[in-house]
Amino acid sequence: MPDVLKFKETVDVVATTFSVVVGFALTCFLEKSPMVQRYNQEHPDKSDKVVRGIFLFSSAMILISLALRFLIGSKIHLLLTYGSGHGNVFPFLKDLAFLIFFGVFLVKISWAKDSFQFMRGLTGFLVLVLLWGLITLIFWGDRHFALPWVIMDSIQLAITCGGLVLLTLVRRVLVRHPSILPYTMLLLATLYAVIFGWDLKWIIEKA
Repeated sequence: MPDVLKFKETVDVVATTFSVVVGFALTCFLEKSPMVQRYNQEHPDKSDKVVRGIFLFSSAMILISLALRFLIGSKIHLLLTYGSGHGNVFPFLKDLAFLIFFGVFLVKISWAKDSFQFMRGLTGFLVLVLLWGLITLIFWGDRHFALPWVIMDSIQLAITCGGLVLLTLVRRVLVRHPSILPYTMLLLATLYAVIFGWDLKWIIEKA
């Protein structure tokens, strides 16, 4: 296998395919999320209409902001790293493999049956993303992309783990106080949106 290959057409195909997978995951979640359906069934009263709306909005914003962050980031990274038409095949195959896993995780998150499975899926996704960043930073020395993303991903992972721990601690009272879960998700969605904005600002100004 040659060390240098032309990648431009391959990059376009990979980026487009990942976009389709992300779109599929978001469509599945917005149209028939088992987690949202279960929450609505558990809180059918008219008095719970507001918290149901907050839960749907917040969980959707979490997934959308996460998906957009990595959709935009992966496209920019692929274009700037390999879009010149040439590049080393081994880091490209590494990036391709991780993108496949990212897509699988996003689809899995969209099919989560409850909030705990949803949060565990987010945690697993961010662990995988952080692993990509560390491998890219350590073995390929890509400080331009990998180092800022390792910092952002570590913060986002810590926030997500904190949310999962919080929900686990209050699990017994969630049935009696249904508003705890939606407002926890709303806080998480806000923090995810802030990180997405931070990442987007960095991409526009520095990438």
